[in-house]
Amino acid sequence: MKNKPQRIPAYDAARQINDLQKKVDGFRKDGSMLRSFDTLWVSSGTQPALGNGTLVSTYRRDGLMCWVNYTLTWGSTTTAGTGFWTFSTPFKMSAVPGVFTGTCLVHDVSASTWYTGVSQFWDPTLNQIVFFCGQGVTGVGTGNPITWATGDFLAITMYYPTAS
Repeated sequence: MKNKPQRIPAYDAARQINDLQKKVDGFRKDGSMLRSFDTLWVSSGTQPALGNGTLVSTYRRDGLMCWVNYTLTWGSTTTAGTGFWTFSTPFKMSAVPGVFTGTCLVHDVSASTWYTGVSQFWDPTLNQIVFFCGQGVTGVGTGNPITWATGDFLAITMYYPTAS
């Protein structure tokens, strides 16, 4: 009786690389592409109304971190409400200590004026972002930093840690 040689399974590096690439591509499809979400635009006083304006909210996840972007373009029937505004986030903020800030930009079309500022978490438990532009220290809202009119816009970006 002759001994038959044992076949040892070959290490298939190409297959393992392909499997790993599929996992990475799956993560990109599920997590890191830009997605839109419904946000709540609220005021500290009388609530604003979007009317025929537009509010576009997008986010992108990078693991437990999230980029969030808002663009509000004023329409002829958009109303500001009273007080300062906040926008809701797509994911709950982590309890990680620290202040997370982003950017804020306001354009007054009729005056061709730009205002820059910061955004930050107003209340992480409520998942709200507040923003400050121009000279105002009470947040962007009715009459701050501009008297809002058709075509004016607000753009906000923030990067924050998510709870899950």
